[in-house]
Amino acid sequence: MNFEKIIVVPKIPDKLKMLKVIGYNIWWTSNSRAMDMFRQIDEQLWEGTNFNPIKLLNNVSEDKLKDISENENFINLYNDVVREYESYIEKKDTWQEKNYKKNKTDVIAYFCAEYGLHESIPIYSGGLGVLAGDHLKSASDLGIPIVGVGLLYQNGYFLQSISKEGEQKNIYVTNDFTDLPVKPVHDHNEEEIKITIDIGDTEVWAKAWEIEIGLNKLYLLDTNISENYGENKDITDSLYGGDYNQRIKQEMLLGIGGVKLLEKLDITPSVWHINEGHSAFLVFERIAQSMKNADIDFYEALELVRSNEIFTTHTPVPAGNDMFPFSLIEKYFKNYINIFKITKSSFFELGEYTTNYGDRLFSMTVLALKTSIYSNAVSQLHGVVSRELWKGVWHDVPTEEVPIDYITNGIHSFTWLASNIKNLFGQNFEALYRQNIDNKDVWNKIYDVPNDAIWQAHFENKRKLMELAKKRIGMQREREYASDNFCNVVNLNENVLTIGFARRFATYKRANLIFKDIERLKRIVNNFEKPVQIIFAGKAHPADAPGQEIIKNIYELTMQPEFINKIIFIENYDMNIARHMLQGVDVWLNTPRRPYEASGTSGQKAAANGILNFSVLDGWWCEGYNKDNGWAIGDYRKFESTEEQDFEESKILYNILENEIIPMYYEKNDRGYSDRWVSMMERSMVTLAPNFSMHRQVKEYYEKFYINCIKNKNTLYEDNAQVIKEMCEWKEKVYANWNKIDIKTVQAASHNKAEYGEEIKLSANVRLENLSEEDVIVQAYIGIMDDNDNIIEYKTVPMYKQEDMNGNYYQYETSVKLDFIGKLGYTARVIPNNSYTDNNIEMGLIKWAE
Repeated sequence: MNFEKIIVVPKIPDKLKMLKVIGYNIWWTSNSRAMDMFRQIDEQLWEGTNFNPIKLLNNVSEDKLKDISENENFINLYNDVVREYESYIEKKDTWQEKNYKKNKTDVIAYFCAEYGLHESIPIYSGGLGVLAGDHLKSASDLGIPIVGVGLLYQNGYFLQSISKEGEQKNIYVTNDFTDLPVKPVHDHNEEEIKITIDIGDTEVWAKAWEIEIGLNKLYLLDTNISENYGENKDITDSLYGGDYNQRIKQEMLLGIGGVKLLEKLDITPSVWHINEGHSAFLVFERIAQSMKNADIDFYEALELVRSNEIFTTHTPVPAGNDMFPFSLIEKYFKNYINIFKITKSSFFELGEYTTNYGDRLFSMTVLALKTSIYSNAVSQLHGVVSRELWKGVWHDVPTEEVPIDYITNGIHSFTWLASNIKNLFGQNFEALYRQNIDNKDVWNKIYDVPNDAIWQAHFENKRKLMELAKKRIGMQREREYASDNFCNVVNLNENVLTIGFARRFATYKRANLIFKDIERLKRIVNNFEKPVQIIFAGKAHPADAPGQEIIKNIYELTMQPEFINKIIFIENYDMNIARHMLQGVDVWLNTPRRPYEASGTSGQKAAANGILNFSVLDGWWCEGYNKDNGWAIGDYRKFESTEEQDFEESKILYNILENEIIPMYYEKNDRGYSDRWVSMMERSMVTLAPNFSMHRQVKEYYEKFYINCIKNKNTLYEDNAQVIKEMCEWKEKVYANWNKIDIKTVQAASHNKAEYGEEIKLSANVRLENLSEEDVIVQAYIGIMDDNDNIIEYKTVPMYKQEDMNGNYYQYETSVKLDFIGKLGYTARVIPNNSYTDNNIEMGLIKWAE
């Protein structure tokens, strides 16, 4: 028989009606008192729901609700939390209001394939999602109007179970959306909002859901609805699952469907932010809408779209970027090719990438780079790597000038700080510092806190981690080793130096580097006077067999007699385990193979909690390490082979551990801790926490990219895109005449030698043909040369027209101050003078002197 269903939930007393309001707003995930409020309703149920307030309120007993509604202490806490929440929502003097008041209605649309908001909302897999969630949270704190766009996955990412043999088992659990803090989006008639997109010849429907993130909203699309059938119903089945067909459908829904959803919601963004390439298909729907609305052609629409679009790349290797066969692109995008009235090859060129094996594929990263006015990497080193990786998109541009900037990642401090660490700074930490947590003066206050208090807070967090680890490991062993009594005893000691390693298990992250010399590691962890314990956690992608093999090898080692209860592996890593480890270990270990860590943010979260970083100089740590706030494994040198790198860096790891970290930790005073250790904890917090705050990151995005995109939108969209039409005409003229430019007779008005600080005059004869001097910028390019006569450090100086020469040539001159020492090279070049944007390299045109 078939039964209709009705869900009955407890009735919340009127005096507690704000419980659900707060539960449906992710604000609570960064407010310690709000989390404590939900915990006090029913502590056992709270933990059993994976700390999910909506599931808690859907399942709590009427008796519990009655009890807390009559509990004076709870009511006082509830009232305090409600006041904090309402104050946050109603706050007027935000960073946006103070600094960019006139732009407070300019909405930023932020697209990402995953969002890590909290462990109870399993629509994330790792760092990318957590970063996206933190970005939205900080934007809300700062009063910046932003809307997130993503997908609501039926199964989310997998749960991990580790077998007795160390095999990773991938378990998928279906999400019950009624138990998540998500709501269907309704129109003004209270009808659920749904959108359709064409995927090939098939119409696919998607239902819209929303999550409140402070002042802003995250919209999520879901295809598991009655209007769809078969495989189309399963498009949003799981995160990063399926084959090429499944992935391209997901990314079409995310990008194209996301644009259509915002249109249906009457949201007109001033900025479009593509966070990683998964959503880059959004440009096609934006172009199609622009062609229709402004009555312009494809190329004009492309310029219009790219003028207020930015792209953030997170992956330092080509294999980590989604690419699709041209046959699949043609199958699913023939409608757009027809709408655009361009050739198939012209469409393919927008994303064309040739692999090292000679295969031509459609790259989502190349598409995003070519269709965004600004692109950025996520750390300074990653910027260098990305410019080298993607320099082929701009053929004539020197690698160091490839227009990929960088903004180093940060963390939402309020989400990741332990409550007792917040309390060290005084009461009402979240309310006082919500706007300025990136201010160094805030963090300098830690120097006024007694060492005893700092260590007591850290020790309490360490004890909580030990409790969690013992419980989780005990459950794992009970399941897998029920008959082996010795395995069921989990001995971890909060007085022992504890090292943490937790992240996605990919080969380049080298989780097994510390096991390079097994015998040496045995001596380290089993030192009777100064023992060490190590906690591992992390998942490998279901398709990453080498990553799963590393987990297996490490797990097997943890069960050896010399390592059991000294080194452990906690299964099913999520944001809850991450928080406990990032707040409770003593040392955070990070051993990626440089330069493959784009940024990494786990160490930033550890540092904010006073945990000391011990890391390879890769990603963010290159910028954060100052020799006095943690330890570096190795330096910046390159190795002949990965084997040599592993051997050398493992030796450095052991040496620092044995000679610096362990002795300092066990240099304990009569109160049970090392004063030198606590001093380094303080320096770590002060020097790292403000600089690597998400508030700093979001402000940097706003002031470096967002505000310029807003200006472009306000300028270029005026008068039915008339300015864009003019810009396209200008670009067409420049492209048509570029190869006719000629530069000759570049010379210096001095001898072959000069002194440091001297000014020399450089000149060049330039022919512009059909271009005017206003169309171009003529530059002197001068820099120091290596032994192979390659420029390794350079500067450019504008050259100015002096006189007409014969044959349509003009003489350009400039004076250059010599602030380099060594062998210098110089030449002249011409670049477009694009008055319509502030990016003169974006056309990829540079004419060099022959």
